[in-house]
Amino acid sequence: MRIAMLLVFLAGCSPMAVTYETTVPIRGGLITTQVTFYDTDSEVARACAIRGVAGSRYGCASIGGKDPFVIVRRPVNFNDWPALCVLGHEIGHNLGGAHE
Repeated sequence: MRIAMLLVFLAGCSPMAVTYETTVPIRGGLITTQVTFYDTDSEVARACAIRGVAGSRYGCASIGGKDPFVIVRRPVNFNDWPALCVLGHEIGHNLGGAHE
């Protein structure tokens, strides 16, 4: 949770798409993922399409894999719960979670 909050704080410092790399502790080790924030849903959808990932206008991520990434809309502030939930959801994919 602290990592997600830090990413959200850092994302508010820039007016354009920004990519951060962060390491998330998981049971049995660590995972390093690349998180890219965009300002609009259409930019997110376009970036997901370029990466060739079936995502939505809300975000996309790799499921596990060698080079994990997350693409989401930049949260407006700490009270932007929908954007924060999408960020957490997409990081869950990096940890190997898939939709049923």
